Amino acid sequence: MLYDGLLLLAVWMLATFPVIAIIGHEVTVGNPLFRIYLVAIALAYLHLGWNMQGATLGMRSWRIRLEHGPAPWTLVRSARRLLAGTLGLTVFGLGYLSMLWRHDRRSWSDRFSDSSLVDTRPQQSTTQQQPTDQ
Repeated sequence: MLYDGLLLLAVWMLATFPVIAIIGHEVTVGNPLFRIYLVAIALAYLHLGWNMQGATLGMRSWRIRLEHGPAPWTLVRSARRLLAGTLGLTVFGLGYLSMLWRHDRRSWSDRFSDSSLVDTRPQQSTTQQQPTDQ
């Protein structure tokens, strides 16, 4: 989440340049249209990562992939995942802490978007080879 948050911040900075160029001055703090614009940019960033590659750039660095079963990944599912993830963070992280006591280890965003995160790191074997005597 931290990696994607930093990447999203950079995307927001780049997305702000055209807005400033069009209106000719800085955006006022709390502008509702600008906030909607930033949420749309965040949704587009996340949806493109989840839909096209199964993972955002931050998720790929940790070798985590989004699994969503046979149903196609839609913009609505991305919006639901973003909404549930945001809500899960704003309630003292409870949406993510709930993974610790659930048997399926799914967060609120996983359950609300009918998806799950999968670790794609290569599995290490549990058996060690014994040295051979010569």
